[in-house]
Amino acid sequence: MTRHRDAVELLSRAAVQPNPTLGVLMQMATAGAFIGTLVAYHRRRKNPAFEPFPIVTRWSVATLGVGLIWLLLEAIR
Repeated sequence: MTRHRDAVELLSRAAVQPNPTLGVLMQMATAGAFIGTLVAYHRRRKNPAFEPFPIVTRWSVATLGVGLIWLLLEAIR
């Protein structure tokens, strides 16, 4: 029973963000992945042979960059 309790405790610690900055960056990348998925879905409906991975990755990295810029501007203020 203690192994189960240890696993639950480990997972509950992992679910809590250790750093607010890291949480913002993860949220931005996740939002970008969602947008990229929507764009890739739309493109794939037009062309079934279309590979969606590059678009999802680009959107994730782009919004991660926006998040970094936003955090840097917040730190300067």
